[in-house]
Amino acid sequence: MRHNAAVLNHVAADDLIYTDHLGEVMNKTQYIRNNTPTDLTLDVWNSDDLNVRLYGDVA
Repeated sequence: MRHNAAVLNHVAADDLIYTDHLGEVMNKTQYIRNNTPTDLTLDVWNSDDLNVRLYGDVA
């Protein structure tokens, strides 16, 4: 899958707030700018050790 700015812009919410693995917080524009290099490809993305905690109506 190639990261495509038009597709990311379409599928991501306008109020997107993303925190990466280093703790950097990005809004939608920053996220798209940082995740659409032409040479980046993503073949498989697995989440093998997922733990979800519920806090009232929030997970």
